[in-house]
Amino acid sequence: MQAATQLWVDESAQAAYDVHSKGERAAAGISDGQHLFQTNCAACHGLDTKVVGPPLTEIAQIYAGNPGGIVTWARAPGKKRDDAPQMPPFAGLGDDRLGQVAQYMLEAGAR
Repeated sequence: MQAATQLWVDESAQAAYDVHSKGERAAAGISDGQHLFQTNCAACHGLDTKVVGPPLTEIAQIYAGNPGGIVTWARAPGKKRDDAPQMPPFAGLGDDRLGQVAQYMLEAGAR
């Protein structure tokens, strides 16, 4: 019972933080998709420079008008490039969040 109570307290604190930080991000003009990209993808994908994986400018060309293609790829990526490691799957984010990331990637890469 004590462990269940502590889990509830921890999850409640995280939920309160998430609501607060989402408001701060929105005030700063940072969308959920951008935030998710920054916390999950930006270590490997730059805007117009290859880091580990391709830059957003290239991804936006490949998937123009097809955010669902990015979601499908992110759920279960294969290996396309000999000069880069295989991308890990991000299915744990769920399709809704992956869709937000995909939309941000297409918008940012097309600028």
